[in-house]
Amino acid sequence: MGARFNSDYLATNYDIDPNHIEVQNIPTFADSQNPGTLRQFSRRENSETVLDFTGRLERSGQDTIDKMIDEYQDGIDKSKNFEDVTKRLLNRYQKQFKHRLKLAQIL
Repeated sequence: MGARFNSDYLATNYDIDPNHIEVQNIPTFADSQNPGTLRQFSRRENSETVLDFTGRLERSGQDTIDKMIDEYQDGIDKSKNFEDVTKRLLNRYQKQFKHRLKLAQIL
């Protein structure tokens, strides 16, 4: 949301020892041109942003949905008549458990 609180506010309102608080200055345009000037607060080696994370999940989900649709389309293309289509589609749904599970995990 863009809110930035100073150490006095955090110490007073959240009962935090001021010695345990480090407030990073708001990055400037110059900082964005030289990323080495920004201190990373995360201890993780993975610096994936929320946008990167959601984009990766969106691509993975879309790939899974595309595979499911392709399998349904393949069944329709191989069908001889309406009854055969119905049978193949119902059978395909039962066999797509791993795709549905993957989508559930992504969500």
